[in-house]
Order: sequence, then C-alpha cells, then structure tokens
Amino acid sequence: MKPRLFISYRHSDSAADARQIGNALKKKFGKHNVFIDVSGVGDGQDINEITHALKKTDIVIAVIGRNWVGKPWTAPDSALSKSEIW
Repeated sequence: MKPRLFISYRHSDSAADARQIGNALKKKFGKHNVFIDVSGVGDGQDINEITHALKKTDIVIAVIGRNWVGKPWTAPDSALSKSEIW
C-alpha cells in the first residue's frame, strides 16, 4: 500500500516549490495519495478539508520558505493549531 502524503507550505513564498514537489510525488505515489492545498485557508475559514486530509495522512512534508517562521498562522491561537487532530 502506498503512503498518503500531505504537503504543507506557505502560499506566499513556497507555492511554486510545493507544486513541483507535489507533482513529482503524484507521479510516484498517485494523485489520490498526495494532498496539497492549492487555494489556502484564510483566518476563520472552515478547515474541514485540511483536517480530514491530515487524519488520513501517513507522512507530512513541510516545505519551508524564507517567511515560514513567525507568521500569524503558526501562533498557538490559530484555528489549525486548535484542531483536535494534534
């Protein structure tokens, strides 16, 4: 059985790299085994799709760009950090 992969990245500085990695992984593992959020999740938006994908994930790949550290979504009170999946 092929692993299910989740690609996490900051849209503002790593989107191109994440897409390239995602495309390569989809060729190797199949498009249904790789989750990459292309539209983003704004503050306060419903994160059910991402939460569902994370629950089914075997491997998380974090694409870390120049602006990754210290951004608001990484704050402890963000919606994703409050998710019950952790």
